[in-house]
Amino acid sequence: MAQRARLSSDLEHVAEHLEQMWDQLVSRGPGLPGGPRFVPAVIEPPTDVYQTDGEIVVLMEVAGMRDQEVEIQLDGRRMTVRGEKRDRRSHHAGRVYNTVEIQYGSFQRVVQLPADVDTESVTVQYDDGLLQITLPKRAVQPERRVRITVH
Repeated sequence: MAQRARLSSDLEHVAEHLEQMWDQLVSRGPGLPGGPRFVPAVIEPPTDVYQTDGEIVVLMEVAGMRDQEVEIQLDGRRMTVRGEKRDRRSHHAGRVYNTVEIQYGSFQRVVQLPADVDTESVTVQYDDGLLQITLPKRAVQPERRVRITVH
C-alpha cells in the first residue's frame, strides 16, 4: 500500500511538472521574459486585404526585404506571395545576443481573392516594409442572349 501511495505521489509530481511546462509553452507571448521562442518553418507575414468597386488591395508586412527577393504568383483567385528574408547581420566573435526576435528565412502567404482579377494590370509597390499589391477586378461580361429560331 505504501508503494502504491508513493507511485501515485510520483505520478502527481510528474503531471504537475508537465502542466507547468505546458503553461510556459503556451501562456507566455512574444516579448515576455522567459517566454519561449518558436519560429514556424515558413513565416506568414501579417496581411490585410480590402476591396473597392474596381480593385482588390493586399497589404503585406515584409520589412527587411528587397524587391527581388519577393515572388508573386496568381492562379485564378489564389495569390501566393513568397520569398526569403536573409539574415544581414554581421556576426562577430564575442558577440552574445541577449534577445533574438527578428525572424529570418522563407516566408509564404496564400491569399484567397474575393473576386476575379485582371492579371495583366496588377501593380506592386514596396515602401517602408509594406508591400502593396493592387489587383484590378476583371470586368464582368454582360449576359449575352442569343435568339434561336426553329424552322
